[in-house]
Amino acid sequence: MNNSGTVAFISNLANTTGGSDDDLAIYRASNGGMVQIARKGDVAPDGNGEYLEFSQFKLNQAGAIAFSSTLSGTIGGATDDTGIHWNQRRNL
Repeated sequence: MNNSGTVAFISNLANTTGGSDDDLAIYRASNGGMVQIARKGDVAPDGNGEYLEFSQFKLNQAGAIAFSSTLSGTIGGATDDTGIHWNQRRNL
C-alpha cells in the first residue's frame, strides 16, 4: 500500500475460462476502483512470449507498479524468459 491508499497484490484465480493457463493476475485498487495490471497468459508488452508467473513487485507513490515475471514461449527460450515489467498509473 502506498501513502495514497492504493494497494497492489498478486492473486490466484479460481474457475477461470483458461483453467491453469490464466489463473494468476496482478491487481491495483484504490478508492476509484480496481484494475487488473497483468494476467498469466497475456502477451508480454514487447510481444516476445506470454506471462507465466509473477514474483516480486513494487508500487510507488504515483500508483505505478514494477514487477518481475517468468515468460513462456519466448524466442530465446531460457535465455530470455524472465523480465522486469512496468505499468504506469491508469485512472481508476
